[in-house]
Amino acid sequence: MNVEKAIEGIYQLLYSKNKGNIELAKTLAQNHMATQELIDNLEGLSKELEKPLEELLVEELDLSYRIGRGNTKRTSLPNGIGLLKGLEKLNLEKNELSILPKSIGDLVYLEELDLYNNNLSELPQSIASLRNLRRLDFNNNQLKSVSSQLFELPNLVYCNLRGNQLKQLPEWDGRIRILNWKN
Repeated sequence: MNVEKAIEGIYQLLYSKNKGNIELAKTLAQNHMATQELIDNLEGLSKELEKPLEELLVEELDLSYRIGRGNTKRTSLPNGIGLLKGLEKLNLEKNELSILPKSIGDLVYLEELDLYNNNLSELPQSIASLRNLRRLDFNNNQLKSVSSQLFELPNLVYCNLRGNQLKQLPEWDGRIRILNWKN
């Protein structure tokens, strides 16, 4: 959906006679304004540094849920997450993610991915593109299987799979420390 259609939908909700829709529309409009402000700031920084937006180096991104921090649990990630090319650490713990976007595989410099305590039942194949990944934490999810490609990542040395529904794992060499994958 493009931005214009999203804004149009927000305005339609704003002018709806249903009070619940009005409150929802206000919240969406506020979130849109905050998002637009962030985009404007990133675009301004991009021009100032004379670099395309997607090449800006954001090395760490903490999108974890913490009580008392004023954030809410995320149920999804935007496909645009793949634009953060310089990202090295991504913390998504304690959310309610059930799926990861394919664009997660575009984070080619990612070294650490923390998905502890989410609702993931499967992983996108694109995760096999994360050649620099050293540390993965999938503790307390709903994974029933993992691809052998995961254990072929050349730099992976730590993988926490405890608290999932795994019955077996693909073969792997001894260089990867895998924690308690059996329940």
